[in-house]
Amino acid sequence: MNKPMAAVIPLGLAETSNKKPTANEPAADLFQGLKPKIPPVPGGISDEARKHWYYIGERLVGLNLLAEVDLGQFRIMCETWALYVEAQREVEDKGEYQSTPNNYMQLSPWAVARERHANRYQKIADKFFLSPRARKAITIDNPNQGGLDLD
Repeated sequence: MNKPMAAVIPLGLAETSNKKPTANEPAADLFQGLKPKIPPVPGGISDEARKHWYYIGERLVGLNLLAEVDLGQFRIMCETWALYVEAQREVEDKGEYQSTPNNYMQLSPWAVARERHANRYQKIADKFFLSPRARKAITIDNPNQGGLDLD
């Protein structure tokens, strides 16, 4: 049984032409015409999400890993960051634990929200190779690169 294999090809490295890819063409052709570019900032996002948009977006574009077609996932990632920052500020202000009416200590709702947003952010950020583990998965398959004969 053959295992499916794929290579991550950063934007801009794929061959560009005017023909449309077909089902029988290599996956690299799916990136045809995509140029690294920060998607336009959508209206209605918070100032914190907007700051993160440019901070991370510029770095991803510099690595050829972000294009306008990534708008949806990128927006969710930036908005999740803003929610995480808000929850962290509330935890710093009100504390990580709260007392119940029966005097039991439990995590505050803001601490729970902070953890939820951190987990969500990590899952989305991995799609943009924003963790050391995710970056290890990047392979650039260059068919023009010859082998090195050491014999």
